[in-house]
Amino acid sequence: MGEEEADIFSELKSFLHSSIFGVGTHKLEHKILRYATYTFLSQLFALGLVYYFYSSSIQNSEILFPYLLYTIISSVAVSASSFYHYAHRLSFTCMEGMMAGMTNGMIAGFLFGAITGATNGMFVGSLVGMFVGMAIGLWCGKCCGIMGTLEGLMAGLMAGPMGAMLSVMMLFDNLAIFIPILVFACIIILVAFGYMVRTTAAARTEGKDVGFLPFFLFALFLTLFVHLIVLFGPRSTSVVV
Repeated sequence: MGEEEADIFSELKSFLHSSIFGVGTHKLEHKILRYATYTFLSQLFALGLVYYFYSSSIQNSEILFPYLLYTIISSVAVSASSFYHYAHRLSFTCMEGMMAGMTNGMIAGFLFGAITGATNGMFVGSLVGMFVGMAIGLWCGKCCGIMGTLEGLMAGLMAGPMGAMLSVMMLFDNLAIFIPILVFACIIILVAFGYMVRTTAAARTEGKDVGFLPFFLFALFLTLFVHLIVLFGPRSTSVVV
């Protein structure tokens, strides 16, 4: 049992190294990581400009802007995982498709639900997390028919309100420290999902190429959608601002 665990971690380490540096057959993984890096840096630059020129006109900007940063990180991470799934969607088995819908739908719903739950309250956070989680879960799960579709929808349905509820419950208990830890933990899960795809669907057939523009626009839409709600959406009385 110990040797099997060691093999998994060594293989995961090799997967990360090969994906980051584009070693061997990991060209697609390397390309998606480059897309994610370019998208993150461009959105981070835009956020910096907004903060520099407009922070004084945005109420409680010093509290809100960290959550805007977490939104960018979450959008790029979810986009990378979803597009990596999309590149191999024709090679998924039914069980793998269910895992794809569940993982991406749950992570997206939980992250965006937690972020908007902290800034806008339980009601808005639940709606945003549920909507985004179900939409991404549906998109990632439908490659394998109704079972994957249902798995993705249920994951988003549960994760959105759960993320918002978690933020509201932790408002007065180091929420500002917990949210970045949560984002980091979710990214680890998405990396593990990528490793699963690499050792299953990607091992059977070569993935379809992914263009930069669709990736960039998808991540940008997620970011702008959540940013507009965080900045201008309705708020309850129990929020960080």
